[in-house]
Parts: sequence; structure tokens; C-alpha cells
Amino acid sequence: MVSFRLLFSLATIAGSAMACTDDATYQITLPNSQSPPQLQVVGCSYIKANTKKTSIRIANLCPAHSAKCPFSCGTCPTTSSPAPSSAPQASPSAKPSAAPQASPSAKPSGSTAPSAAPFGSPSAKPSQSMKPTVSCTDSATYTFKTFSGKMEKCSWMTKNPNATKDAARILKYCADAQTKFQCAKTCDTCKVPPCEDNATHTFVLPNVGKTVKCEYITKNIKKVAARQATLCPSQGASCPKSCGYCPA
Repeated sequence: MVSFRLLFSLATIAGSAMACTDDATYQITLPNSQSPPQLQVVGCSYIKANTKKTSIRIANLCPAHSAKCPFSCGTCPTTSSPAPSSAPQASPSAKPSAAPQASPSAKPSGSTAPSAAPFGSPSAKPSQSMKPTVSCTDSATYTFKTFSGKMEKCSWMTKNPNATKDAARILKYCADAQTKFQCAKTCDTCKVPPCEDNATHTFVLPNVGKTVKCEYITKNIKKVAARQATLCPSQGASCPKSCGYCPA
């Protein structure tokens, strides 16, 4: 018989191992070399967001943040299984209460018919299945213009081996609403709600004074391009779908 003390110890160890997770609310302020300084705030997941940079980011960030980001920093405590509290007994602790009976205790009932007719229809509607989780990735086709004039993909922001320069690029280019949605993984915006227009957002049309919602941008097919060019630089963060910012 397994002792209660051993079972309790195993349950305690299992609970401790499962508790080793990053603090989902903790924020890290990344350094950068810009003048004047512009700081970027990221979560623990940033440490492992780019597998090629994980070792560099662990070396640079984990000495100060491993207490809040143990999973990403690889500092979860390891435990060894405890020794059993006592040796197993050589014989059963007690004799069986009684000898088994040679025949069944009661005869089966004579009725073999079902107790009631089945219902003609289900008693309740099936529950709706949950929507599939959308994976958080960067767009493979999206490009944006850098300050040098070159067109680059999302991965360019984390190509530099210097973590500080990576952080500066992310801070600079992810401030753009379209880049933030198209490069969700690099910009660490996976926790942001799905790429949908804010249904309650309204804005005033310049030179008209009329208050409209995001759907106004695509309401007239012939004017979509002109309205996106005029309105999306200021409204794109709240109207990403109407502005065409959502990854394909």
C-alpha cells in the first residue's frame, strides 16, 4: 500500500513544477541607443520570441528579470523524486473479510425490454465549438520602408546581433499601425485583440465635421483607396481591417 505521505509529497512537487511560469503582467523596459532615448516595454515572451537571439537576450536581460520570467530565462527549479517513507510490507495487512460466494447473490430480473422508448429528438442542442486559435506570426509578404529608403520584411527588425539595436528598430518601426499588425510576432503584439475594427470607435471627417465609424472608409468601393490614404495614418490603429492592415 502506497503511504499517504509519499502521495502528498509527489503532489506537492508536481504542483511546484507546474507553478513555474512567467508573470503575464510583468513588463521589461528595453534599453536603446537613440538620442533622445526612446524606451520600449515588452513582456517576458520577448526573451524567446526570436530563437536566434534567445541566448543573447537571456545573457542581457535575465540577470535582472529572471525572478519574474523564470520560464523564458530557463531558471525553473528542478526537484528530485523523494524516497519512499517506508519499505513495502512482505504480506497483506489484513485477511479478506469473507470467502467469495460460489453463486450470484441474486437472480437477474426477468425483464429485458428497455425501460422507456427513446426520444424522437435530442433533449438539448449541441454546444457550440470554440473558435480555433489563430497562431501569432509575421506576414511573409509584408514590407515596409526604412529610414534609409530600403524596403524590408518584418524579420529585418531582429537581424542585428546586438539586442539593443534590435530593440531600437522594434520601437521605431512598430509604432506604425500597419507594421504593428503585419509584424505581430516581431512587434510582440500577439496579446492585442484580433485584427478587427473597433466597433465603438468614431472619428470626425476633416473639412466636413461629420462623425463616422471605421466602416465609412470602405463604404464606397470607388473611394476606398483615397479614403485609406487620407484617414488611415491617423485612424489605422482603431480601424486596421478597413485600412487593409490585417495580415493576408
